[in-house]
Amino acid sequence: MSRRVLLGAALVVALLGAQLALLAWERSDPEQFGVRDRIPTTPSTSYTPAPTDEVEILSARPDYRELRHRVEDMRDRYREEPATTDEDYHRTFLYLLADQLGAMRFEANRGGTARQHERTLRERREKIEELERRYLNSEPLGSGMRIHRPDGTVFEHDGRPHTAG
Repeated sequence: MSRRVLLGAALVVALLGAQLALLAWERSDPEQFGVRDRIPTTPSTSYTPAPTDEVEILSARPDYRELRHRVEDMRDRYREEPATTDEDYHRTFLYLLADQLGAMRFEANRGGTARQHERTLRERREKIEELERRYLNSEPLGSGMRIHRPDGTVFEHDGRPHTAG
């Protein structure tokens, strides 16, 4: 019986060796065995999508920080040196400026492409510059407001300078 086991094992090893030899021979010349379609003879090309703008956080941009500092400086400057004697008009301007700063802080962690952020900052800069221009020229600020203060009082203003008369 041990002879039969040895003979069987030898047969299995021989068959396995023959199978491996056939596989190696087949891979050496794929066209001979009609398997050309399964084994490419030329390297495949891969799809590379068109480059897109990289996403970044708005507050990481130097122009964001520059605009924010500019608006903070503007707020501090006009707080100390009002450009008008109309206290309510002046206060409304400062509130509207603070609103713009708040909007910038809210947008700070927004992700987007460089192009999107440039548009956002350009629009914000234009609003702030227009607000300052109107203030310095004593024109209507473009927005009124109603603020409920913590002490229960209400500040309300239409955004228009009051004329003496």
